[in-house]
Amino acid sequence: MKIQRNIKIFALGFSIALAGLLLSPRSGWAQQNSKQQRQQAVEKKNKIPEPIRGLVAGFNAGDPKKMGEFVTKDCEIRYVDQKGAAAVGTRGRDQLIKEMQGYFRSVKNVRSELSQVSVAGRFVSAKETVGWDSRGKRRSQYSLVVFELDSNKKLIARVWYFPAQK
Repeated sequence: MKIQRNIKIFALGFSIALAGLLLSPRSGWAQQNSKQQRQQAVEKKNKIPEPIRGLVAGFNAGDPKKMGEFVTKDCEIRYVDQKGAAAVGTRGRDQLIKEMQGYFRSVKNVRSELSQVSVAGRFVSAKETVGWDSRGKRRSQYSLVVFELDSNKKLIARVWYFPAQK
């Protein structure tokens, strides 16, 4: 009887210690879970429109076809240079899918996160931080991005990316 009681106490103590280890601020699991919760809170607080959440989710899953579900057939991705001139880099859903297939083959473990989101009608601006693995190191950069939704706010019609910052 005393042995069974000691085993139960040990098992309870072990469970508490394991939970503490997993949930400690230094554990990778807690950090990943916390980061996901923060991202979800940002999306909820800022009411990021569904097409943008879907595009980012497709990007983070490395799934170009999923990304294509959230853009118009004739979408445009424009890149703004240091002088403010915008050039179309991608035109159309099919080109976006094709380009992203190549991108995901060449860039490993890439993730995107939106912050500082502002919604103004059909336009949504955000700070997009992208991280990826390169030569054994984690790299990242951020950029201002502006999304324009179609008239029904169901798909992304245009995106402007401003010069990346490190």
